[in-house]
Amino acid sequence: AANSAGNRYFSITGNGLKRNSGTPTGEYSVCAQVTDAENQVTQKAFTITVTAAPSELSLSRKTVSTDQTDVGDFGITNGQSPFTFSLQTSGEACTTGNGQDNGAFEIDGSTLQRLSATGNGTYAICAQATDANGLTTQAAFSIIVTAPPSDITLSNSDVSTAQVIVGTYALGGPHFMS
Repeated sequence: AANSAGNRYFSITGNGLKRNSGTPTGEYSVCAQVTDAENQVTQKAFTITVTAAPSELSLSRKTVSTDQTDVGDFGITNGQSPFTFSLQTSGEACTTGNGQDNGAFEIDGSTLQRLSATGNGTYAICAQATDANGLTTQAAFSIIVTAPPSDITLSNSDVSTAQVIVGTYALGGPHFMS
């Protein structure tokens, strides 16, 4: 009854339980029965969780300064945690061309990190997320590495009591405002 409500979404082949191809994501209660050579019957209920394959690999930030190590954090839609992130040059989305600069970066957990020798420029990397079930998804990213601002200036440093605005700031050197 309730323990076998999900049985229609699965089948047994030999001694293996298989998910039927049209089974949607969700949690299912199934009940298995085994009869031994002496006609002794044993039953047991199981809860089976069906998850979607990982998809939509994202990176929270794609611009980093040469005075920073962490580029950004990887995110993933769907899949079964825990996830493992890696740099790849082969597979569905990753090719040597779009992963040509993988050696300038490394991954620590779920964070993409710039190697200290990686200087200014635009880099093509490709990453892969693997979920607990061994399913993968890949995405290519363009990473921009820039020098930190070299100087901050203030247009005016003298102000009277009649003024509200002192001056404006400006950043020197190549940079990205954040």
